[in-house]
Amino acid sequence: MTPEGSRDKGQELMMKVQRGDESAFESLVEIYRQSIIQTAFRYIGDASLAEDLAQEVFLRVYRARATYKPLAAFKTWVFRILYNLVVNEAHARKKRAAWSLESLRGKERSEFFISDERAITPVEAMEEKELHRKVRETVFNLPENQRMALVLNKYEDLSYQQIAKVMDLSVEAVKSMLFRARENVRNRLVGYLKVEASHEV
Repeated sequence: MTPEGSRDKGQELMMKVQRGDESAFESLVEIYRQSIIQTAFRYIGDASLAEDLAQEVFLRVYRARATYKPLAAFKTWVFRILYNLVVNEAHARKKRAAWSLESLRGKERSEFFISDERAITPVEAMEEKELHRKVRETVFNLPENQRMALVLNKYEDLSYQQIAKVMDLSVEAVKSMLFRARENVRNRLVGYLKVEASHEV
């Protein structure tokens, strides 16, 4: 069990929830909700469904309060819950119908690159928009495990060890998966992306 003095913020709040502190649960939702929604969206590609999945994550967190033990970082634990949900949802959607990348069109700017705040010309803006579209398409066409590992590592800053716990894999398997994911993205973006430091996946 994690020593009392080394618990992270999420663990401390969850222990308070366990003792009946409802405001601590509200704080957990406030801290982690947006991160969970963004991760679900990057994996599923449906903003509305991502919000529904986030609600289900917190419902499960609350239901687990009585048996919760701070054995891992809270973020690792809660993303394990999310991972199970999004994988189940992705499999269910495959059975119903092939899901479309069109759910991502237009209204949200891609977050797969760090934005450049400098002024850009109309031509550059068009090129950037096309690049974002191609990157979205490329990432969403990665094998499911590669996609999740890449999202958790690049956008949620989880370590190899944390990703291994979330996905129930060995650390070496995670490293190999991330290597393949990055190679797949680069290979599929040939002709669209001249690799620069700010554009590396």
